[in-house]
Formats: sequence, structure tokens, C-alpha cells
Amino acid sequence: MWKTRKFWLIVGICFVALSLFAATGLAYQLNHWWNEAHISTDPDKAILSDKQRDKIMTQKLNRNEPEKNEETRYDFYALIIGLDLRDDSFMLNTDTIIVAHVMPKRQRVKLLSLPRDLRVTDLEDRSVKINSVFADGYMQAREKSRLNPDLLSGKTVKLGQFHIYEELLSSGMVVLRETVEEYLDISIDHTFLVHFQTVTELVDAVGGIEIDVKRTMVWDDGADGTSIYFEPGVQHVNGEQALHYARFRMDSRGERYHSNDFERNERQQEVISRIVDKVVSWNSLPKVLDMIDIVAKNVKTDMGQNDMIQLARNFYSGWSSGSVESIPFPGYWNYPFVYIDEEDLEQVKQALKSLE
Repeated sequence: MWKTRKFWLIVGICFVALSLFAATGLAYQLNHWWNEAHISTDPDKAILSDKQRDKIMTQKLNRNEPEKNEETRYDFYALIIGLDLRDDSFMLNTDTIIVAHVMPKRQRVKLLSLPRDLRVTDLEDRSVKINSVFADGYMQAREKSRLNPDLLSGKTVKLGQFHIYEELLSSGMVVLRETVEEYLDISIDHTFLVHFQTVTELVDAVGGIEIDVKRTMVWDDGADGTSIYFEPGVQHVNGEQALHYARFRMDSRGERYHSNDFERNERQQEVISRIVDKVVSWNSLPKVLDMIDIVAKNVKTDMGQNDMIQLARNFYSGWSSGSVESIPFPGYWNYPFVYIDEEDLEQVKQALKSLE
């Protein structure tokens, strides 16, 4: 059975849409978007264990932060987390995780996709798959809040059709963010949580996209009605087809035809670039407003409103699909984890941090 794979925040689309949106000067709509999309990820408000809090503090004290200068003062790192919320299913594993190095003055974004089975050390000093970290943080917060309801403020966050206590989501986001920070030796400024349905709606909103299929893909799942079939070649796809293309993993023809996470990551980022191509070719405010509505429904972020406006100003007029750069992750599979050699990991870190 083709297991459900979580999806990703289309960071390029958020930046493009916000840039075009803020440039119109429509402050009311931007304020409304922010109010709907905002979520707190303050570690002091998250529901964490004492060991987790101590480790977060130790990591921050030991991390050497590079000094900001005029050239890098607006640069930041963002963590992009995907959840699968379909029908009545609330899936917690985050099988797609992207780290973005955003350089507004250079109008560039570097994207690094981390494999879902990547072996990491969590805040409890356990070796785990990275896609389980958010779920562990969420479930721990839920259990603690059941024993002590006073840990919850009562505020809920709407994600898809679900209304979820803010502290539960933010606790999962915090423990994953801190784990990724330690793994890549960076400080993440902003975190984004996305409902994978964003992909379908955004692709349909831009009128479909062109993708370059590299191989035949075949999958039929009688349990949930999923049917995927692609032949190699350039083709125009709608939102559902684009989602299937990016999520494809298992092949009905057998194991030798399965697709690995590294190939999936490449297809995901191809879809990002194709949507960006469409958006930057527009000169239509109504279309941009539709994009904002889609993002607001399906995306939650701790980015402040002023940061959004500044980001929009810095990116406006210079964004293109060429602004997005993908960083390869040369990992390898050795059951049950994905590993990466230490030397290769250092090169990945440097490529992500580099201003070039």
C-alpha cells in the first residue's frame, strides 16, 4: 500500500505572493492574512521536558553566531514542515522537511531537503528518524496537557479543517526546529507549517504547470482510490496530478521501480520552480489575492508581520525561478536510517551557509 507522504511549504510561492501583495499597499488584507496564519513558537511557551529545555539552552550557548553586517542583516534561515491532513486523518509524521537560507538583498533562496529517514539525535539524546521528531514533541505536549490542563492557553489554530491547541503544534515545531538547528549548526529564524493540500490548490490557481517527467510512474491504490500514471516527457498537469508527481514513491510494478526520497525531493523542488514561473509572469492583483487566501488557510508561521513586509519589499521586482537554488544531500540508506558521511555533511552545511 502506498503510504501517505506529507508535503511541504511552497516557500517560493509565499515569498512571491507576499512580495506582490505588499507592493499593492493593501495593509488590511496583509494584516488579516497574518492573523490567520500566525502561530507562536516561543520555547518558553512550548510544553517541553526539563531535559529538552536544558538541551535547548546549552545548544544556544554553545552555538557560534556569525555577526550580521550591512550585506547580511536581512538574511535568515527558515524551517519548512509538512503535515498531511486529509479528510478526517491528522497525520503527525513530517516526511518532508526543507531548510531555506533566504537572502533578500541578493534575491536568492537556497533550499535543502532533509530525507525523512535521516538519522538525527533528538532533544532527549535519542537516535531517531527526523520525520518522527515533530510527532514526538506534539504527543509529549498532549500527554502533559492532559495531566495539567493549565499548560494550555485555550487558543486554537485552524489548519485545514482541524482546530488544534496552539501549544501542541508549537511544541512539535520547537523540538523539530531545535533538532535541525543542532544538526546543521544554524539558527532558524522562522518556521512554517503547511497542509499538503496547498500544493493542489496553488497549482490549480495558476492554471496548471509544466513538468518534465524523467521516468514512467505507475501506482494504483484501491484502498484510497489513488491512481498515478506518468510517461516520460514534458507535460501539463493540474493540482492533483502535480501532487501525485511530487509524492510518488511506491510503484505497482515492483520494488525495482520504486522512487527514493532523493528523487522525490528533486520533483518537489521542480514543482516549486514551475509555480514560481507562473506567478512572476502575472500582473494581476485578483490572482495574487487568491494565492494569499490559499496560503492563509493552509500555512502557519511564526514570522512577524513587519518581517513579512520587509521581506516583500526586498524581494519585490527581482524574484524569478532562477532565484531558487537546490542543495543536494548526498546521503545513503542503511536500514533503518539514512546516513551521510561527516565530510559530505560539512560540505552541505557550507553550501547552505555560503553567500555565493
